[in-house]
Amino acid sequence: KDTDYLYLSTRLKVLERTMLSKEKLSRMASSRTDDEACKVLSENGWLEVSPGSSDSLEASINARRQEMLELLYRYAPDRRIIDIFRLKYDFHNIKAFVKAQAVGESPDELLSDSGTIPGAKMATALREKLEEEIPENMYGPAMEAMDLLARTRDPQLSDVLLDRAMMASMLEPVTYTHLLAHETLRDLVCRLPLEKKKPLYHLAFSFLIISLQIHLSSTLIYMLSPCP
Repeated sequence: KDTDYLYLSTRLKVLERTMLSKEKLSRMASSRTDDEACKVLSENGWLEVSPGSSDSLEASINARRQEMLELLYRYAPDRRIIDIFRLKYDFHNIKAFVKAQAVGESPDELLSDSGTIPGAKMATALREKLEEEIPENMYGPAMEAMDLLARTRDPQLSDVLLDRAMMASMLEPVTYTHLLAHETLRDLVCRLPLEKKKPLYHLAFSFLIISLQIHLSSTLIYMLSPCP
């Protein structure tokens, strides 16, 4: 029911006031040093970021993202709709593992814990071929990507294969209570703009806006940071 998301929708509306405004993003973009840009993030509740430290920035980004996910999980009646937005991090980890394996390196520094499966668990399952540890819609494409990269030595081809698998996972018919019979995520995306006044639309829209702000903020800091 639409009312299931009423409290979360209202809560997100309140939290939007603490998000980075256009003015604050402009301040970050026009900052002369990464220290000035990091100060804007700190003023908006982000963890303290050490200027010039990519590790510190990654920690702050991950903490902010995890805080957002915990909030959504706490109040969303059906957490599976939130998981849809986390699939890209699962497939990011698969890509990192596949490429690292191809060159004999460890993918640990590239793994993210923002997916539905912790990065280390994903890597272990793929490395030891523990098919039962991860969903088939991830394990199967991962094995195919590893084989494709080994045969062609073209990482773009393996990326395309995994991107298609990710989109297929997102578009599979699901049984969420807010989906109509035989409706897929693609149908839902098409239907939401026609229901802008409904809380679920606001939930999805707010999630995307917060995610984009996290990405944009981190990009600005990286651009301002001196090259090693």
